[in-house]
Amino acid sequence: MTLYGEKSSQADDRPTVQVTAVTWPDDGAAPETVPTPGEPDGGPRRQRRVRMLLAAGVTGGVLAAVAGAGAWAYAGDVPRGTSVLGTELGGRSRADADRELRVELDKRAAELATPLKVTVDGRTAEINPADVGLAVDVPATVAAAAAASAHPVSRLVGSRTVDPVVTVDVGRLDDALRKVLGDRAQGMTMPAITYQGSTPKVVPPKPGLTLDPQRSAEVVRAGWLANTPITVPLVEKHPATTTEELDRLVTELAKPAVAAPVTVRTGRGSMRIPPAAIAKSLRFTADKTGKLTPSVDVKRLRAHSVTTWPPSRCRRRTPR
Repeated sequence: MTLYGEKSSQADDRPTVQVTAVTWPDDGAAPETVPTPGEPDGGPRRQRRVRMLLAAGVTGGVLAAVAGAGAWAYAGDVPRGTSVLGTELGGRSRADADRELRVELDKRAAELATPLKVTVDGRTAEINPADVGLAVDVPATVAAAAAASAHPVSRLVGSRTVDPVVTVDVGRLDDALRKVLGDRAQGMTMPAITYQGSTPKVVPPKPGLTLDPQRSAEVVRAGWLANTPITVPLVEKHPATTTEELDRLVTELAKPAVAAPVTVRTGRGSMRIPPAAIAKSLRFTADKTGKLTPSVDVKRLRAHSVTTWPPSRCRRRTPR
């Protein structure tokens, strides 16, 4: 029986145990018997003890190798084989990874400050990263690297690249992009309900083409570190009130409102409101999102209504 154990000399200092050869006693040995006085030391009982000791030795070596590999794999907060912007952060604590990443960003300071070439609807302009708050969030990036893989096997072998977490001021970026776009944005067609006489007339909503601040920020964040020209897309923007909702307003409110005169009675008298007065005072107003809201212009309603008051009860004075 021969067992050799030695430490591997690999450059990455991973602890391993190499089993070169194992020779077991002959499985065809005679069955174990109770030793008798004068039995030689090499009998069946001794063979059994040798087997047990050999098995225990191999098991211990394997467990030691597994424990060593586990300690190597879980050294540091960031899994081994993890890199950010080409910098190896694997096997480091969060503090060390933070410092290493900041060193790499300092080396790239001039590159990261280079103005971006941004195209919006065919118009191209340059935007300074600092003017729109573009930056690498180092703590968030290190946290993402530390969470790159929690699986034991993944930590032991393989490699992974983690994208840096990039921040940007969405409002300032949107303002800068709208200056590039100029007057080429296509506004939404807002929904509307008006009256021609007593007949409702509708203007159906239509989407416009414009910038979406969140989508623009996503595209610019992704293209900044690549140092390549960035094309920011225009997106369709739909009014909040849909065509279906517009039809429902006409069916359930605009048409019934002018179907017949309305009489309002109070303690001072009654007011008769004809359909024409309702049509002139009922308003459907859309806000900047295209949400259509009905309202009544009270002054117009009174001006076009017929008021009937009770006869005057004032006593007539007798001339002298």
